[in-house]
Amino acid sequence: MRRTRETARKRLIREALNGTGGAPIPLEELRWGVLLRESECSDNCGRSVTMTASYQKSFNRSLRTFLSGLAPEMRLHRISCDLWSAGLLARIAVYRLQDFDLINKLIRGESASFHFWTNARTIDIWQESHEGKPGDIEIINDALVPKDAPSRIEPLWFTRGGWPRSGLGRWNDLAAMGPKWIKRPLVCVRICTRVTPSPSEADILAVARFPKNRDLCVIAPEVFDASSLSKVPVDSCQLFLRRRGSTRPIRARQLFG
Repeated sequence: MRRTRETARKRLIREALNGTGGAPIPLEELRWGVLLRESECSDNCGRSVTMTASYQKSFNRSLRTFLSGLAPEMRLHRISCDLWSAGLLARIAVYRLQDFDLINKLIRGESASFHFWTNARTIDIWQESHEGKPGDIEIINDALVPKDAPSRIEPLWFTRGGWPRSGLGRWNDLAAMGPKWIKRPLVCVRICTRVTPSPSEADILAVARFPKNRDLCVIAPEVFDASSLSKVPVDSCQLFLRRRGSTRPIRARQLFG
């Protein structure tokens, strides 16, 4: 078996995972830890460190490819929404911030609060084109369109009174196209720089949104307890849940499944 080349990133990933002592760690937190170590070794030391999309993709690719060799006892786990806790989402929300200055400001601050609520985001899939010929369609999200979807649909026809009508052909085409939009449930987290049940605009640092159809990634041993990830990375903080127009404090182990 051919040995792969040892790189600075592989070494830093191994050292970061060894530093956890086998404790589970979210992907976002590990990624920031390695990026900061890489920045210390480069000419960017002393400058503001930013998490770019290209670095995220590169790091994720390296971790998926070499994790088994760097830390044989660790695995990449996917946590579904029925196991999401308030503490886990707050912890990941902090490390999803793109600028390390914001993370540092939050962690080193005297207090912080996290406000949770559930929402739904509408995702458009396709729509009838208003610029081409009648029946032409515009695909907005290719991944959500059925494979056997037609390239165009039978258009509406109008009676003498101007009322639109649709025939059997249009009904069949619409059924083959699937829904025009879907709603994706979200868990939203508002990160605030002080403990308050009613934050002002000046208190809000950022808002993180977690689609329930996407699992969260955690690096952990083969068997681990997901509740162990509920520790928030801010010493003095409070978690709040907004529901039905009222806000109440919640515990870090509150589940959102």
